[in-house]
Amino acid sequence: MNNKSVLQIIQKIFCARVFVLLQLLILSNGILQAQWVNVNVPFTGGAYCLMPVGTNIFAGTYGAGIYLSTDNGTSWTAKNTGLTDKSLYINCLGVHGQKLYAGTEGYSLCFTTNNGGSWSIIWDIGIDYHNGVYIYSIIFSGSLSYIGLNYGIVLSTDSGNNWGSMNQTIGMGKVNSIVDNGTKTFFGTDSGLCISTDNGFNWTNIGLTNNPILTLFKNGSNIYAGTASQGIFLSTNDGSNWTTLNAGLPGNSIHNFIAYDSSIFVATSNGIYRLDNSNSNWTPVKSGLTDTLVYSLAVCGTYLFAGTSRGLWKRPLSELVGISPERIELPKKFLLLQNYPNPFNPSTLISYSLPSAFNIKLIIYNSLGQTVKVLENGFKNAGNYSVNFNAADLPSGIYFYKLEAGQFAQVKKMMVIK
Repeated sequence: MNNKSVLQIIQKIFCARVFVLLQLLILSNGILQAQWVNVNVPFTGGAYCLMPVGTNIFAGTYGAGIYLSTDNGTSWTAKNTGLTDKSLYINCLGVHGQKLYAGTEGYSLCFTTNNGGSWSIIWDIGIDYHNGVYIYSIIFSGSLSYIGLNYGIVLSTDSGNNWGSMNQTIGMGKVNSIVDNGTKTFFGTDSGLCISTDNGFNWTNIGLTNNPILTLFKNGSNIYAGTASQGIFLSTNDGSNWTTLNAGLPGNSIHNFIAYDSSIFVATSNGIYRLDNSNSNWTPVKSGLTDTLVYSLAVCGTYLFAGTSRGLWKRPLSELVGISPERIELPKKFLLLQNYPNPFNPSTLISYSLPSAFNIKLIIYNSLGQTVKVLENGFKNAGNYSVNFNAADLPSGIYFYKLEAGQFAQVKKMMVIK
């Protein structure tokens, strides 16, 4: 073998090794990118709550007020005009119609109608925050609105314009979270789970756990309760029975839930976990997340955002749920589709689209205009949704379904034939 042949062999070996090395570098780079990325925010401390509004996202902080990003979290701007020093500690955010509400720690309920350009105090507790009166949760259910405090709840019956006092709930204690499914209202408190069928005027504490319930979450007909140290409880029958749902979860506090596509994500004191329809085990999705005390989650655009004890993180949804960018394109307008099949017996599918985040209601009526069933009642992110309606317990006839979202309302007709 001459020198030229030896040189050619060496060159081939060298090129092959370079090719393998480049492939490994590309692969490792992809692995490094498939993780949570810290969002550079101009505030220190925790992001206790997140709220998407259309293509924007708001972050409620502990001591720095409220910040807004209009570019997928790349930059953030303080939106505190009208807030006092006492109302810079934000525990909760809520959207109803054209208003964004902020519940502050120990002083007032505020709202804005111009994307945080200015805030107005709509309800003032009237007690200095050093005395320990805090707003922990806020939800909207049709014309009813609830504030969860450290001594019970306060109710508004006119979409949050005026708030009254509900002394009946003083014994309820600290209310960390509230959900309403149309027939029952669930209150997650430090002393367990309270359930009311009359908007909180009367309620029963069913206990459920021996420690605080920090968060409640409604997804379809399922209700999830996240506790301070006993993990997650699930009810599939309107709160009548509860089972644990902790496979794959380490013992930690549960702070927040969010659903996207066929997955549910949970924020815990030990990172973020995911549950999908294909199994009953939670799997960790916290690669790159160096601050694992996670308080809040929100979907905005093509990202999942996480608020932690020391700032904000984001990660592309395509990395978390394995879907193509085309599938997560947001709807451009409201849409309520005709149910399919129609006529039907006994089940049919109702689909709708939301161009931005709203509190929505999807209600079934009979031909007399009487409410038959509330299929959806609560906050939804922008996206496409489908709900199964089972009419096995209803007689044949004409029925109507109505979607309400902010100022949008649409009704369609369907027929049950048995």
